[in-house]
Amino acid sequence: MWLHILGRPDPNNDSNFLEPSRGHRVCSFHFIDGEPTEAHPFPSVGKATCNTSPTRKRKLEEEEDHCTGNQKSNHVPKFSTASKFVIYMLVSLIKSFKSQNKELNNEVKDLQTEILDLKKRITNYSEIKCANILKSDNDALFFTGIHSICLFHTLHKFISPFVHRRWRGLKVVSTKVKRFLVYNKKPGPIRKLHSVDEFLLVLIRLRLGLSLNDLAKRFGISIALTSRIFNCWLSAMNQVLGKFIYWAPKEQIAATKPSRFKHLPDIRCIIDCSEIFIQTPKDPFLQSVTWSDYKHHNTAKFLIAVAPNSCITYISPMYGGRASDKGLTLDCGFLDKLDPYDMLQADKGFIIHDECAARFVTLQVPPGKRGETQMSSAAVNKTKKVANLRILVEQVIRRLKIFNILKNEVPVSLIPSLDKIVRVCAALCNLRKPIYST
Repeated sequence: MWLHILGRPDPNNDSNFLEPSRGHRVCSFHFIDGEPTEAHPFPSVGKATCNTSPTRKRKLEEEEDHCTGNQKSNHVPKFSTASKFVIYMLVSLIKSFKSQNKELNNEVKDLQTEILDLKKRITNYSEIKCANILKSDNDALFFTGIHSICLFHTLHKFISPFVHRRWRGLKVVSTKVKRFLVYNKKPGPIRKLHSVDEFLLVLIRLRLGLSLNDLAKRFGISIALTSRIFNCWLSAMNQVLGKFIYWAPKEQIAATKPSRFKHLPDIRCIIDCSEIFIQTPKDPFLQSVTWSDYKHHNTAKFLIAVAPNSCITYISPMYGGRASDKGLTLDCGFLDKLDPYDMLQADKGFIIHDECAARFVTLQVPPGKRGETQMSSAAVNKTKKVANLRILVEQVIRRLKIFNILKNEVPVSLIPSLDKIVRVCAALCNLRKPIYST
């Protein structure tokens, strides 16, 4: 009965129970009371398992290598083939992870740099100066010399495509042949200012005559960048707006002639010379060439021709202040533009009667005393009539000089660009309403 209760199988035959020998005993854990009692005489706690004692093996001799603190161990651990393969795979994975980590770190740095550039770009583009400065047509006229905001944006639309690159001088020009891809993005570095703000910067300098340092502070850019923006846009404006100064045909002059000029059917234009103060050059020869006895200052001089409708039709290149009115007029080639039987009005300083007569051009100037102590009444009346008409060119010059860059002393560094400056300012004057209505 105890064999069935204990259920200990025979290790040699699983179908039979293990036959106990004289040395076998039943453990007290198989009894509820820890031993056979009258209440519980038979074992009843669980079934025993076959617990055979493990075979004892001879202990291997252990060899230990001991080395002192200053002695290096030459012991190389021995690995199995499987262990070597695992180690090789781990080393390969570590190397690949290191290379991937390095590439990812470089990519993160590039992305961080790009994010910073984009943040700066967003900040600059979000602060468009034009919208804060030009809030009305009066603001446009004061800051730019253009009579309306609508015309300001229209001109920007026409001029901006001609602003390709910023000229930085011959020293930074590469001689290598470059091949550019076709894309809509502007070449060169990211613009610090919006295009319309660059256009506004140039017009403010022309209109108010502010220095580069002042404009750089106002627009939050460097002085060098301000200079490059001004020169680049000035060239583009001269290329586009310079076409607004053109020699109009006689039919157009007659059709737009104000009523006060109706009695002069052949009048073509009124001419005069104007001078601009410039900084005294260091070269003694240039000092003498640019010195003006009339202004008592070093000046640049140019010839201006105005049609009866107050439109500027001709601007000569710049000359030194020492040049006479006659010499400047003959040298610039203005008389070659006149047609036979045209009438030309000028001041008495233009002694070009013979040159005009050779071209069959009528020259009308105020009559002088001509050696007499007093002018006759007829001469006085004629002088008044001519002066009342010729005052138009003085009014146009006064309108031209509202651009303070021409009213103030021009620095020597700006003299090479003076021709472009005068032409751009004259073209902007032609966009305004006529002084006299037709």
